[in-house]
Amino acid sequence: MRKAFNAREISLIRGISPAIYVTLALILGSWASLRTGSRSSRRVTFANGASIGIATASNGSTIFSGDLLKTGEAGRLQIQSGTIQFVLDARSAARIFKTGDRVLVELEQGSLAYSAKGVSENLTLFAQDIRFVPRTTELAVGQITIISRCDVQASTSRSSLEATSGKETRTIDANKSYSVIPLFGVDYKRFLEADLARLSRISAHADYHRSHNHIACSPGDQKNPKAP
Repeated sequence: MRKAFNAREISLIRGISPAIYVTLALILGSWASLRTGSRSSRRVTFANGASIGIATASNGSTIFSGDLLKTGEAGRLQIQSGTIQFVLDARSAARIFKTGDRVLVELEQGSLAYSAKGVSENLTLFAQDIRFVPRTTELAVGQITIISRCDVQASTSRSSLEATSGKETRTIDANKSYSVIPLFGVDYKRFLEADLARLSRISAHADYHRSHNHIACSPGDQKNPKAP
């Protein structure tokens, strides 16, 4: 039986993408605005070579639940959603869904850094059918990167991150990085169209799985497999 997780401890200085440090800077620079407890829709705080649906993203643009967010070859998109902030790196695509205090992110390609203030935010991220849940009872900062359909890497610099692939769950401690081989890779056949009520059944593999096809993965599918 194959192992879904390949672990490697990393150096914060050398191993984590600059996107995480950008995210940390965003947190430290925005505590004042977060303390006001804003409940507004998600908004863009920085955009370069990015789009929201078919429109060009710009600073201050509003993002609605389920909008497709994409960045170009040298693009970057920074988003604030309540007390949570995201950085979408170049050549990436994602959707953010939110109702009440629940935030769910579907990373379709590329890399996404996240930061949560640490007030028990209800945050879940999905990448290639892998479920990631940061521990948000404290400042949580990390990054999810899709290397290929069958190779996903997750790093944390603050707090821990719980990753679930199939029936296996692993806790990724702060300052560590893991390569995860999903049971199935994902090939999107249409845009994900869902509201939170449908997404709440995501763990039961309901409507979420209708948005894509599955491709079986094996350890050899990783571009740079790491020994446990």
